[in-house]
Amino acid sequence: MRWLHKVLGTICAPFFLLWLLSGGVMIFCSFPRLGDKDLPLQDTLAPSATLPTEATLQAKLQPGEELTALSLTTHCGETVWRVETSEGEYLWHTDSLLTTAEESVPESWYEQYAARFSSAPIVAVDTIRHIDTWTPYPRNKKHLPLYRYRFDDPKGSYLYLSSRTGEALQLCTRSERIGASCGTIPHMFYYWWLRQNRTVWLWVISILASLAVIAAFTGLYLGIRLYVRMWRQTKRLRSPYKRNRTLHWHLVGGVIFGLSLTLFALSGVMSLYDLPSWIVPQHDTKAKRKEVQVAEAPQLDRSDTYDYRLLLDLGGVQQITWCCYGGHPYYEVQRHGQLESWDALGEEPQPLHLTEQDIKAKLTPVLGTAEMQIELMDHYDNYYVSLNNKYELPIYRISAEDKESSRLYISPTTGETRYYSLNGRVKKWLYPFCHNLRISFFAEHPTLRIICMLVLVLGGLVVSVSGVILGFRYLRRVIRRAKSRHNK
Repeated sequence: MRWLHKVLGTICAPFFLLWLLSGGVMIFCSFPRLGDKDLPLQDTLAPSATLPTEATLQAKLQPGEELTALSLTTHCGETVWRVETSEGEYLWHTDSLLTTAEESVPESWYEQYAARFSSAPIVAVDTIRHIDTWTPYPRNKKHLPLYRYRFDDPKGSYLYLSSRTGEALQLCTRSERIGASCGTIPHMFYYWWLRQNRTVWLWVISILASLAVIAAFTGLYLGIRLYVRMWRQTKRLRSPYKRNRTLHWHLVGGVIFGLSLTLFALSGVMSLYDLPSWIVPQHDTKAKRKEVQVAEAPQLDRSDTYDYRLLLDLGGVQQITWCCYGGHPYYEVQRHGQLESWDALGEEPQPLHLTEQDIKAKLTPVLGTAEMQIELMDHYDNYYVSLNNKYELPIYRISAEDKESSRLYISPTTGETRYYSLNGRVKKWLYPFCHNLRISFFAEHPTLRIICMLVLVLGGLVVSVSGVILGFRYLRRVIRRAKSRHNK
């Protein structure tokens, strides 16, 4: 085992050093994301008496064609209906309801839309024909080629637009790129040439992290065994490597921080995969998660709903999406760059508030006759927790007595749902807790969390730096021995 630790430690110590340094940066700098930065910049829908009624929209569908999604939005500055049915996806002109080509984006639109993100002049426009460092996700491949706009502003902003739809995909500043280059990119291997193939990227991460788990665990085992031996011989807990300071600190740091390094590497692997069923059994987890999160088909032309055109009188409306939760119709409205949910029932718009009856109507077909306990929770727990207090409270927490021991968290104002089986809740303790200490206690004490994270990072650095030095010495000895044998 000592030989195994020596070989794997030589290989993995540089990677531990890389992961710990970049992880320390990630405590303070995250990977840049567009998020909702583009929402306030989208066009506003103007009230119009010529907008069709829901009955007219329903009549536009072909016999047997089922409506699955509907929204009133804008496309390249023009107000359109975005329609999804069982037969396909369409863009309809607002008044005529004639189909328009979704791929048709006027050349003038790109620069006009890009100018909304910055008042600074555009100094360069690049055509990106593959996903790059700042657009590393496979979902962006369908938008290729991308147009990258570089602004002459103090922040050094880059904007990425889709050549297919004209929508914004990424906006990042120079400081964000520097932070990510020192943090997320080396930590998660977000190198564009590796992210081109997600399967290869997964294999590289999995193999390296798995070797790191073995290296850390064997080191912890050997360190504890050595201290036990010293205790039996001298009745004192002391390191036998007083003269070799590098080996001494590697031993001391490894015994103290070996478990955290092992769990850190293991949780890194598990962040990419589900927890195996042989650890915690799961039956219909994926199917149930999909059923409770899938959007229901919109319900048009109901007699108990008001005219959707009243929503435009709210002002600043940029998009209206028809939604339904457990048979309860509502509108998701993008307004002044914010997403709001408005109840569709009644005579005039009112903010949405789902009741326990709505929750049961949605979940009963999924969970069957399983007993459900529904409570309105006004605090975070260990499975529904945000380190920056961005998650909504209060929230419905539903515990079901089914095969999965299902736990759901449902927003009463949007219907957004998070589903965890027992298998998923066990995994949450491995990742993210063992990777970034994300539990309710540290959410309530953010300064203490940062201190603990920094202590673990510094302790891990002692082990990894000394490991790199010892690994270099080991390789030098191996090379010298090989040369001496060759000379003989």
